[in-house]
Amino acid sequence: MHRLVGILCLALLLSCAPERGGETRRAAERPDARGRVDRATTARATTAAGEGDWADDTATRLTNVDTKFKELLEVWIDETDSQPYGAKFRDLELLGLKKQKLMRRLVKFPRLSKDVLPMLPTRLRLEAHRNIKAGRDLYRLTQPIKGKVRMKTSKPKGPKRLLRYYDEAERRFDVPWTILASINLIESKMGRLNGPSSAGALGPMQFMPATWDAYGRGSPFNTHNAIMAAARYLAANGAPQRMRDALWNYNHSDLYVNAVLAYHRHMKTYPKSYYGYYFWQVFVRTAGGDKQLTGPGSNYRY
Repeated sequence: MHRLVGILCLALLLSCAPERGGETRRAAERPDARGRVDRATTARATTAAGEGDWADDTATRLTNVDTKFKELLEVWIDETDSQPYGAKFRDLELLGLKKQKLMRRLVKFPRLSKDVLPMLPTRLRLEAHRNIKAGRDLYRLTQPIKGKVRMKTSKPKGPKRLLRYYDEAERRFDVPWTILASINLIESKMGRLNGPSSAGALGPMQFMPATWDAYGRGSPFNTHNAIMAAARYLAANGAPQRMRDALWNYNHSDLYVNAVLAYHRHMKTYPKSYYGYYFWQVFVRTAGGDKQLTGPGSNYRY
């Protein structure tokens, strides 16, 4: 697509960590026989115990949220009226956001993720590993926004409708639906943030205007049009046989390519994980910290 990285929102931006270990600190600060307190020992004990508690808490919460999400998802999928935006859909949205925030925590803190991963069930551990890898790659591509955030947010198409679009594009252009979903996730969180980006890219698949003129049909803000154009562009640049080359042409960054492939591989292995990614919300980095723009708990208004 011949553009520098102009991604509006990335899959895993980072959250702040609460302090841990207050009780351990008080216990470790007991004086010795001469009434002295070893501050170095206190610091080590506090850090070790605090990190251990935090790892246990994170692993437990992540496992519980993941279990609840999967159970509710099965009910929602099986229902004939499983269309947005009913009560079960809103519950899934909230659980998806909670899971996203826990994954973001693992992205930000390498020592924590190293402790947490072995505590997770096998399938969730693999998902977390891939999300951490993708999140750290994407984080390296971002810069904090200075000044007031001015980004127009949108409500995405329903997850089942998006799946139909991805499947149609795969049938027409032989580009795996999981690749298209991964790009849609990274570029706009499935259409929640449609640009223009800092580089001028537009729509849920973030096309530069000149590239859209060559490969698009209609408006780049139309979700169906954008997904078809993305598949058309990737096919013209070597997909599926030379997928890495095609993705690199879409965005000239090996880090970006690696992130797309990480999400793709997980959805290919576990197709229903797509629904978890669908409910990820938009977070942006600002000079004052991360800001949630969409989803439950967000008070952002453009």
